[in-house]
Amino acid sequence: MRKNGKSIYIVAFALLLGGLGHLAATGITAGTVLHVQVSEALRIDRGNARAVSVTGSVSLDGISALRETEGIRFQIQDHKFPDKRLWAVYYGDIPDLFAPGAPVILEGAFQNPGQDFKVSRLITLCPAKYEEKAAAASQS
Repeated sequence: MRKNGKSIYIVAFALLLGGLGHLAATGITAGTVLHVQVSEALRIDRGNARAVSVTGSVSLDGISALRETEGIRFQIQDHKFPDKRLWAVYYGDIPDLFAPGAPVILEGAFQNPGQDFKVSRLITLCPAKYEEKAAAASQS
């Protein structure tokens, strides 16, 4: 007795579509980065090791070199709410513009609850570029 050959192709096609759908869904969610300010980052569930991009300014106090490693531990504060601060750890080359008060973007993740934000990429912004735009906007 011969089985219908079309049913095998239909099942194979359905499995292929299901597999591609799963890959697309996991690829989209794994590749997304949440962009937040410091005050918003403080409300994130730290048990979830999701990629986050945090914008703020380097606090005037709280920058220290880590012993036995080429890293730093520092605080950043929210632009609108300076009392909202986040501790961060970064291992790597420090950008030239990194200094207290400098605007920064930190890309990384919270590793475990109660631990510092682990920075994988530290980006400093040129404050003069944004001060010129703000001054021009206030004059018009």
